[in-house]
Amino acid sequence: GWGQNFLGAIGLRSSADISLKGKFLARALYIYLRILVNTDKTGLVEKELDEESTEKRNLVMSSAEVKPHMEKISNLKSNKAFSGIHDVIDWVITQTKDETNTLADATLYIDHLVVNRLYTDLFLKIE
Repeated sequence: GWGQNFLGAIGLRSSADISLKGKFLARALYIYLRILVNTDKTGLVEKELDEESTEKRNLVMSSAEVKPHMEKISNLKSNKAFSGIHDVIDWVITQTKDETNTLADATLYIDHLVVNRLYTDLFLKIE
């Protein structure tokens, strides 16, 4: 359950009332950060300067830790509750698959996703 993963790590239990968009945000942040770390979680993929770094990143993307989350995010586009953020879902998928992303890009990812989109547009309902 989520209580053992990302939401649990930030202090939210699975029994806490978390909105659907909040769960999407947590899942999007988890997969983005997880793909930056190698499969055995001992270092950043970007620090592995060999020809196999793309292959290693693809292994992480297809791992049991990431693949189900990517599939769930992709499937959100068919959920009516997420009809207003299909562009955000597409952006998350594109950014997550982008092989040029590094840990330094995480601030830009979080900035765009949280500050510019989900928090202001959806949670504060600013128009």
